[in-house]
Amino acid sequence: MSNSIENSGEKIEKKYLKRKIVTRILNISLILASIFTLIFLLSVGELHIIPYDLIWLFFMYRLGVPFAVNLMGMIAYFNYEFYTILEVMNATVFDTRMPRILLAFAVGMGLSITGIVMQGLFKNPLADSYILGISSGAGLGATIAITFNLAMLFQVWTFTNMLTFYTLDVGFASYISNFMYSITISLCSFLFSCIITFLVYYLAKGRGEISVETLLLSGIALSFIFVSITQLFVLLSREQIHQTFLWGIGGFSGANWVDVIITGPVVIATSSILLLYGNDINVMVFGDDVAKSMGTDVHKSRKILIVLVSIETAICVAFVGPIAFVGLICPQIIRLLVGNDHRKLMPLAALFGGLFLVWMDFIAQTILDPGNYLNVYLNNLVKIHVDNLIQDYLNNIINIPVVGELLAKVLNNIIPQKIMGADLPVGIITSLIGGPFFIILLLIKRKRIFLGS
Repeated sequence: MSNSIENSGEKIEKKYLKRKIVTRILNISLILASIFTLIFLLSVGELHIIPYDLIWLFFMYRLGVPFAVNLMGMIAYFNYEFYTILEVMNATVFDTRMPRILLAFAVGMGLSITGIVMQGLFKNPLADSYILGISSGAGLGATIAITFNLAMLFQVWTFTNMLTFYTLDVGFASYISNFMYSITISLCSFLFSCIITFLVYYLAKGRGEISVETLLLSGIALSFIFVSITQLFVLLSREQIHQTFLWGIGGFSGANWVDVIITGPVVIATSSILLLYGNDINVMVFGDDVAKSMGTDVHKSRKILIVLVSIETAICVAFVGPIAFVGLICPQIIRLLVGNDHRKLMPLAALFGGLFLVWMDFIAQTILDPGNYLNVYLNNLVKIHVDNLIQDYLNNIINIPVVGELLAKVLNNIIPQKIMGADLPVGIITSLIGGPFFIILLLIKRKRIFLGS
């Protein structure tokens, strides 16, 4: 008897040590992968920029060093044409690519960590942060903003039109108009997300305590109501169907620094607080009675978690639309590697979720025009990155520019010209991946129920 207990104790200890090592390796790997992803995605594209140039672009434009850190900066200082090229590179890297990458990472991190919390609260690995109907509320808010053109009213209320009239700058006027349009949709989406969260919480609250079952049913019922109202508005305003449809898929095509400045701090703050409740979620998974017996205030913890999840999900959805399956796929992959300890699971899943959504967005940008992208990248790969001797050697073995052109022709013939070069919403990519993943999880769960495990 004692030998069997010792053997089981040794097995548990070995399993714990193995999980600990895997957790540390994952932490280091995800941090390094995040750095590599940022550098790589800032470099690649139709305008290819080598990583070294990113450094002196940062020094020259962001830190205000006039000659940067090399001779090219001095040339740019005296050569107007070269300076113009650098201005284009600066705008491409710091005003287009970087905000899009950072926003995608923040949203992926937020959706992933909220998905884990909801799975713990509902004791169901198939739950995610949209289960409370937040995406439906956000969709109704965005539809109302688009249908009634609330951006124009908001411009009048904030005297934006007057400011634009006096500046007489068409570019500035266009920028202000697009900015007000985006921020109005985001504000309406966030407002209606908060409204549906409040209604779900009010319906689920009975005798001072929140029932998980009532919370789930209330979210489903209100989601149907809000979706029906959204569909009614869409039918009544057929001119804006395309805009409403694109927002409902979810994407980062209009990402800017304002979105990052608003979304990033909220996601970081709410995620940091959620991490503090990792141990409470571990205990609540075993039931309310067990959690109470171990000294956890179940009602208070559940209320705080629901509020934090609602705020974080609402801010993510408000700026990019409802992106599906991120809160389901990422937690499950990390859970398979590190187990069910939410103290370890939540930070790892947050990092993985950010990386996952950044790469999904990269695929969405290039999948409709891969031929042109491959042609540009392969032509620059050898030309810029390697020594001349290596370049000549490789060109004698494999003519890389020819390979790039060949791939471009093949892929351009496959993909219709009507959609060539379009920016595909990332929600389509995540849904294509998440749908089969969800079915696999259902089959695994059904198999476990059938086997009685």
